[in-house]
Amino acid sequence: MFAYARRVIRVRGVPISDEEANELARLLAGDEAGLGLADRINRALAMGGGLVGTDRLEARATLVAVDALLDRGPCRRLLELRASLVSAHES
Repeated sequence: MFAYARRVIRVRGVPISDEEANELARLLAGDEAGLGLADRINRALAMGGGLVGTDRLEARATLVAVDALLDRGPCRRLLELRASLVSAHES
């Protein structure tokens, strides 16, 4: 079961763990389109939590990173984030 300690990171409104946020930021840092989002995730982690949005270009880069994380194993929160990113990309 997933439980938050004291801080919450939300990407597109979906809560993710600090570990997931760190890994997502690491993957995004390698993609020019995801650099800004990686920076915002890292700042949210440093501040003890935060809500991080994406623009359409970042959503595409984030979708690739989330898919890479999901390849390691299913996770309900990441599946929710993936659905949100697909919706943003399609609109």
